[in-house]
Amino acid sequence: MYPWSKQKATDLMGLFMFKFATGWKFWKDTAFKRNKAQIVPAAKALHASMSEALARGDKTALRRVCTSQLLSQLTVAIERRPRGKRYGWELVQYNNTRFYPRVVDDKIAMFPDGMGTVRQAVVAIASRQRRVEYDDSLQGGGRVIPGSEKEADLMEYLVLTACVDAETNKQKDWVVFGTIKPTTLQSFENEKALMKAAEEAELSKYKT
Repeated sequence: MYPWSKQKATDLMGLFMFKFATGWKFWKDTAFKRNKAQIVPAAKALHASMSEALARGDKTALRRVCTSQLLSQLTVAIERRPRGKRYGWELVQYNNTRFYPRVVDDKIAMFPDGMGTVRQAVVAIASRQRRVEYDDSLQGGGRVIPGSEKEADLMEYLVLTACVDAETNKQKDWVVFGTIKPTTLQSFENEKALMKAAEEAELSKYKT
């Protein structure tokens, strides 16, 4: 519990420091809008778009909803698929809707040397999903491969990221950074280090 509490305190401090650095006042409206209520709808839309695009191997669609690092990983997975196979994905339903989807983390990180500011959120999504394989070979004719249609209940932790414009302090669109597993102490530290390194790499593209 201590690492989680410490991280929450760090996240709140990061938000306060960002607002302080950009001239935010309690009594004054600013360009930056936290709009936390919009995170879950954005996560649901991105989760479905990414899953559908990945299933059909649509790299162009993935480029619109993923970071460049995640796109590279998914592109490799697509290119390794056997020829003549096509995949389908469908969201059957959200599970345990009283509690999910929900935001489990929301933070802002300001990077040194003018590299910029990034907002990151983690959304827990519990859902039932259906996956199916199609035979697109000349013999298969696009038919469903017998026994390939399966449903599964999944719990996913979707990581979203969005750059904050240095000039206007307005947040850009959310994109998918990746997914993480429920954390142990060691995995928490490892994932935190990996996310920081990837955020810095993604931000470096926007340096002038």
